[in-house]
Amino acid sequence: ASDYTWFPADVAVDDEVLSEVGVRKKGFIGSMSWVRPSLKVDSDRFVEDQEYLSNTEHFTLNNNNQAPSRLHTCLSYEVFRKAGVPAPLCAHATVDVNGIPLGVYSNVQPIKKQFLRDNFGNDDGDLYEGTVSDFHEDWLVTFEVKTDDSTLAPLEELSDVLANAETDPNFIANLEQVLDVDGFITEWAVETLIGHWDGYAGNRNNYYVYHDPSDGLLKVIPWGADAAFERPEEQPFVAMSALTMRLWNNPEGRARYLTESQRILDDVWDEVWLLDEI
Repeated sequence: ASDYTWFPADVAVDDEVLSEVGVRKKGFIGSMSWVRPSLKVDSDRFVEDQEYLSNTEHFTLNNNNQAPSRLHTCLSYEVFRKAGVPAPLCAHATVDVNGIPLGVYSNVQPIKKQFLRDNFGNDDGDLYEGTVSDFHEDWLVTFEVKTDDSTLAPLEELSDVLANAETDPNFIANLEQVLDVDGFITEWAVETLIGHWDGYAGNRNNYYVYHDPSDGLLKVIPWGADAAFERPEEQPFVAMSALTMRLWNNPEGRARYLTESQRILDDVWDEVWLLDEI
């Protein structure tokens, strides 16, 4: 039911101290560490309705194990947001545990109800986390259902459309009945541009999916972007997942992807701004 155990702790953020806050390790494979773990902080895990600054219950502190510069995560989410993709807010934080300084972490907005309200205007849809997961009938069980009383039914609908992609003359139209295709293509194009090889498009990993009740469509949300901005010659072409491969092999899907990639290069990719951010 849970990969890691929650422990009570006192947490100080700047000058505000919270008692009996829940803290646990987080991460999978690349971010695991005995010495400098990534951490989740939940202010009301043990004390009901306890919040930081009266509006924040959750912190996600990433150790950037795969990004020694500590820059990749926040820079990646900035590019996603500038391109129009719902992506977490991100800043840096210095972290001490039991008086031991662990250095600079990325303080990433968790994908929870506040994020959903900020980006979709609601928080009552189905939310799923993908960790080595894909929209294929054999892989659907690997999704972690993050919301109570949710089922895999919306993901199963997408899986069924993808299964018939090669023989369905109305593939794109049917896909648009279950998925925000334009939004996904933008997310995919940014993944490729920044070399986020460990995301959905390149590795079927590190992403969330939200079934938005406002329009009934699935929305893909990027996550775990600490391995982006690496040497481009070391990165494969980012179309390794079921959805990206079906779209790339469809003439309309490929054309829309290339058009959106050019828009992002023209309107979003600003090297002066990127260098200023760094």
